[in-house]
Amino acid sequence: ARASNYSKTEDVELLSFIRKIVSERQTYGYRRTTVMLNKHLAALGKPKVNHKRVYRIMRQNGILLVRYTGNRPGKVHDGKVCTETSR
Repeated sequence: ARASNYSKTEDVELLSFIRKIVSERQTYGYRRTTVMLNKHLAALGKPKVNHKRVYRIMRQNGILLVRYTGNRPGKVHDGKVCTETSR
């Protein structure tokens, strides 16, 4: 079994690239971040990274987006219809 804080030596270098991408685009999740990271790595002539690796790095460093559950706070459906005048 692996330790829960599994990491590779290159992860520190990748983390700096990931932080730069996330700081420019706060709405990017790990999949979009992976695409942008791979474009950057290709320009440097380095091999691509797996999206699961990017997810792990982002999770370990607390930079993942909050999961979308479909529940939006503030909008309550209590069964009443708002109208200007009664008919």
